Amino acid sequence: MVREAEALQSWLAANGARDIAYPMPHTSVHIGTIAGGTALNIVPEYCRMDFEIRSLAADDPAALVERLRAAAARIVTAAGKGDIRIEVTNTYPGLNGPADSPLAETALRAAGTQTGKAGFGTEGGLFEEMLGLPTIVFGPGSMDRAHKPDEYVTTGELGACDAFLDRMIETLC
Repeated sequence: MVREAEALQSWLAANGARDIAYPMPHTSVHIGTIAGGTALNIVPEYCRMDFEIRSLAADDPAALVERLRAAAARIVTAAGKGDIRIEVTNTYPGLNGPADSPLAETALRAAGTQTGKAGFGTEGGLFEEMLGLPTIVFGPGSMDRAHKPDEYVTTGELGACDAFLDRMIETLC
């Protein structure tokens, strides 16, 4: 299954939807953890692989999961035994708000800078797709420091975020 996830990642890089505004311009498949077994000399009872699909709005993550399920079925059939299950624990659509929307243009003016699309998942796509709300994602700090040991946001970054929010409130109210 690791090879199948890697093959899907390669296929997406070559053939999937593209949006060059993102740091990674295509949908990605990421294996985060692999666990199983209790000792080197004992055949494991199971192996668990946790993965995620970070999809562009133009790709259908459910279809990608079905591709992996079909691969799992082929593996089990070829082995003549075993079981591979894929459990979806969380989903949200890719955020695809246009950079020239009134909300995005207002936020860019208030920020005083040009920004790009975020190369990480958020619930922003839910607000956009399910509620029909124009959505942007912003905040202090750097994703280069996020989700790592000792992640942090500087007081200067918090101050800049406060000033940005003040300008947004002033503009919108």
